[in-house]
Amino acid sequence: SPKKDSLLIYRRSKKMTYGHVAIITDVTSDYVYIAEQNNLYHYWPGDYARRERLRFDNGNYYIDDEDPIYGWMEIENNDELKPFDESNINNILQKYLEFKSMDGV
Repeated sequence: SPKKDSLLIYRRSKKMTYGHVAIITDVTSDYVYIAEQNNLYHYWPGDYARRERLRFDNGNYYIDDEDPIYGWMEIENNDELKPFDESNINNILQKYLEFKSMDGV
Protein backbone atom coordinates (compact mmCIF):
# COMPACT_ATOMS: atom_id res chain seq x y z
CA SER A 1 0.00 0.00 0.00
CA PRO A 2 1.15 3.57 -0.53
CA LYS A 3 2.74 5.23 2.49
CA LYS A 4 3.10 8.79 3.70
CA ASP A 5 6.08 10.59 2.09
CA SER A 6 6.10 8.29 -0.96
CA LEU A 7 6.70 9.79 -4.40
CA LEU A 8 3.74 9.49 -6.75
CA ILE A 9 4.94 9.14 -10.36
CA TYR A 10 2.68 10.17 -13.26
CA ARG A 11 3.04 9.12 -16.88
CA ARG A 12 3.42 11.57 -19.71
CA SER A 13 0.10 12.57 -21.23
CA LYS A 14 -1.40 15.33 -23.37
CA LYS A 15 -2.16 17.26 -20.19
CA MET A 16 1.24 16.54 -18.58
CA THR A 17 3.68 16.40 -21.48
CA TYR A 18 6.69 15.76 -19.21
CA GLY A 19 4.91 13.59 -16.67
CA HIS A 20 4.52 14.69 -13.08
CA VAL A 21 5.81 13.92 -9.59
CA ALA A 22 3.90 14.49 -6.36
CA ILE A 23 4.29 13.58 -2.69
CA ILE A 24 1.80 11.51 -0.71
CA THR A 25 1.31 13.45 2.54
CA ASP A 26 -1.15 11.08 4.20
CA VAL A 27 -2.94 7.78 3.59
CA THR A 28 -6.26 6.65 5.04
CA SER A 29 -8.26 3.52 4.26
CA ASP A 30 -10.10 5.36 1.46
CA TYR A 31 -7.84 8.19 0.25
CA VAL A 32 -4.30 9.33 -0.47
CA TYR A 33 -3.57 13.00 0.17
CA ILE A 34 -1.24 14.61 -2.35
CA ALA A 35 1.10 17.63 -2.25
CA GLU A 36 2.21 18.97 -5.62
CA GLN A 37 3.01 22.05 -7.66
CA ASN A 38 2.26 22.95 -11.29
CA ASN A 39 -0.97 20.99 -11.43
CA LEU A 40 -4.41 22.66 -11.40
CA TYR A 41 -3.02 25.79 -9.66
CA HIS A 42 -5.62 26.06 -6.93
CA TYR A 43 -5.53 26.97 -3.25
CA TRP A 44 -4.56 24.10 -0.94
CA PRO A 45 -7.21 23.37 1.72
CA GLY A 46 -4.57 22.16 4.21
CA ASP A 47 -1.22 20.41 3.99
CA TYR A 48 -2.23 18.79 0.70
CA ALA A 49 -3.27 19.96 -2.77
CA ARG A 50 -5.92 17.29 -3.34
CA ARG A 51 -6.95 13.78 -2.39
CA GLU A 52 -7.66 10.80 -4.58
CA ARG A 53 -9.58 7.62 -3.89
CA LEU A 54 -7.53 4.60 -2.77
CA ARG A 55 -8.93 1.16 -3.40
CA PHE A 56 -7.84 -2.41 -2.81
CA ASP A 57 -8.75 -4.87 -5.56
CA ASN A 58 -7.54 -8.46 -6.16
CA GLY A 59 -4.69 -8.07 -3.69
CA ASN A 60 -3.43 -4.78 -5.15
CA TYR A 61 -3.78 -1.12 -4.22
CA TYR A 62 -4.90 1.42 -6.84
CA ILE A 63 -5.08 5.20 -6.74
CA ASP A 64 -8.03 6.36 -8.84
CA ASP A 65 -6.69 9.51 -10.46
CA GLU A 66 -7.93 10.99 -13.73
CA ASP A 67 -4.30 11.25 -14.85
CA PRO A 68 -2.32 8.08 -15.63
CA ILE A 69 -0.03 6.97 -12.79
CA TYR A 70 2.99 4.68 -13.10
CA GLY A 71 2.93 4.05 -9.37
CA TRP A 72 4.59 5.22 -6.18
CA MET A 73 8.07 4.90 -4.72
CA GLU A 74 8.94 4.80 -1.05
CA ILE A 75 11.96 6.64 0.29
CA GLU A 76 14.23 4.28 2.21
CA ASN A 77 14.63 5.19 5.88
CA ASN A 78 12.20 8.09 5.52
CA ASP A 79 11.78 8.04 9.29
CA GLU A 80 15.32 9.48 9.45
CA LEU A 81 14.42 12.54 7.35
CA LYS A 82 14.44 15.85 9.19
CA PRO A 83 12.56 19.08 8.44
CA PHE A 84 14.43 21.67 6.39
CA ASP A 85 16.60 23.94 8.57
CA GLU A 86 15.67 27.41 7.28
CA SER A 87 18.75 28.93 8.91
CA ASN A 88 20.72 27.43 5.97
CA ILE A 89 18.61 29.00 3.23
CA ASN A 90 20.99 31.90 2.52
CA ASN A 91 23.92 29.50 2.09
CA ILE A 92 21.91 27.43 -0.37
CA LEU A 93 20.52 30.39 -2.30
CA GLN A 94 23.93 32.03 -2.60
CA LYS A 95 25.08 29.20 -4.89
CA TYR A 96 22.31 30.09 -7.32
CA LEU A 97 22.72 33.86 -7.10
CA GLU A 98 26.43 33.96 -7.92
CA PHE A 99 27.38 34.98 -11.45
CA LYS A 100 28.71 32.05 -13.43
CA SER A 101 30.78 32.76 -16.52
CA MET A 102 29.66 31.12 -19.75
CA ASP A 103 33.14 31.35 -21.33
CA GLY A 104 34.00 28.35 -23.42
CA VAL A 105 30.41 27.20 -23.77
